[in-house]
Amino acid sequence: MFDKDPSRIDKFVKVREIIFLLNNVKAAVEKDMEDNPVLKEYGIDKVRRGETIEIPRWIAEELEEEGLVKSLEEGFEVELFRVLNREKLQGMYQLSPVKTDFYLRLRRYLINLRKRKKEAFDRFRIYAQDFIKIRLSKVLSLAISSTNIEQATSNMTPEEIALYKEVKEIADLWKKTMMGEEA
Repeated sequence: MFDKDPSRIDKFVKVREIIFLLNNVKAAVEKDMEDNPVLKEYGIDKVRRGETIEIPRWIAEELEEEGLVKSLEEGFEVELFRVLNREKLQGMYQLSPVKTDFYLRLRRYLINLRKRKKEAFDRFRIYAQDFIKIRLSKVLSLAISSTNIEQATSNMTPEEIALYKEVKEIADLWKKTMMGEEA
C-alpha cells in the first residue's frame, strides 16, 4: 500500500541491540573464577570475589544468570518508575528526556526477568506498557502535527526517532493525497 517494509524498525532495533550487548559494563564478582574460557578471551585469567571487572554486557548477563557476577548498573525498575512518573507529568506534546539506550535496557530487562521471575515480570510489564503507551501517543501526535523535526525529536530515543520519521512520512503523504496535491 505505502510500499513500506514494516520490519525496518525491527531490524534497526536488533542492530542497536547487538551493539548494546557488545558494550562493556562493570560487574562485581560474586564467586572466584579461574580459567573461565569466555573471560580468557577478554584477557581475564582469574578473578576473586569482591573484584570489579569490565566485560561486554552479553557476558555479564550470562555470568549473572549463573550467579558468578552482579551488574553494577542502577536498578532498572527504579529508573522505569522515575521516567514513567516524569512522563505522566509532561504535556501532550512534551517528551521528558530518557537515556538513548532506554528501550534497549528495557528489552533486556524484560527478557531476563521473564526467564527468572514470572510474577515480577507480569507486574513490571504493566509499568513498561504504560510508559510505552504514553511515549507512543506523544511520538505519534508530534509526527502528525509538528513541522520542526529537530525540536520534535530532541528528547526522543533513536527508536522513537525512527518511528517518528516513518509515521511523519506516511502522514504527510496521506495529507497531500487528501488535499489533491502531488505526492
